Amino acid sequence: MVSYDEAVKQVLANKIILAWIIKYSTKEYSDYSVFEIAEKFIDGEPQISKETVHRDEVPESIEGTNNEDSSLKEGVVRFDIKFKAIIPETVNRADMIINIEAQNFYPGYPIIKRGIYYASRMISSA
Repeated sequence: MVSYDEAVKQVLANKIILAWIIKYSTKEYSDYSVFEIAEKFIDGEPQISKETVHRDEVPESIEGTNNEDSSLKEGVVRFDIKFKAIIPETVNRADMIINIEAQNFYPGYPIIKRGIYYASRMISSA
């Protein structure tokens, strides 16, 4: 299961794949080609399971280790794929921080709650 999870993250972290996702899920990029988005607007390289959701946790290396661990209270969760995208046509440079989470199971609670939690962690750690 871990190897499938890592393989999916590697595929989804490809800039062209990310460009397809944000082109059709955000209005800011809808008028641009996938190749323009990948080349001009995705800033740097996407982080794959390197940043923890809990700011007090130290991220582990992705090489050969399980990057998802649990604790007694909430558990340590890591952003699957996190990257910055430059927002087109802004007077001053503005970035969008995007987190892509791949799920192959139903966790037993509404996915929207997890999305709100992850977004809140990104905002509070900025």
